[in-house]
Amino acid sequence: MRRSKLEMCLSILDALDNNGPLKITHLMQKTNINCKMLTYYFDFLFIQDAVEEKYVDRGQIVYAITERGLHLNRFLNELNQGFSKVKFRSEIPSNKIKITLNQNKHKEYS
Repeated sequence: MRRSKLEMCLSILDALDNNGPLKITHLMQKTNINCKMLTYYFDFLFIQDAVEEKYVDRGQIVYAITERGLHLNRFLNELNQGFSKVKFRSEIPSNKIKITLNQNKHKEYS
């Protein structure tokens, strides 16, 4: 089953919140998101000021969650829990559908 955008952002923020600053490869492993998709979601999270780049030993780049990211993470977790309580129907049962056609409206025209 595909994860929603909300779930993808949550997994990134949760990984950074629980593990501290991470390299991109470690973040990919923790979230199970490929590099291309991770870059896509990072762009969104950078714009929101939820994550930041930090330079550590020998110029290595790690990614960390910001204070705003912590608040966003809590908010998105609450939102996701609210959605999980709502039950969506994936399909309409066939016995609930009643189709009635008015035969006069569907005459063939010659």
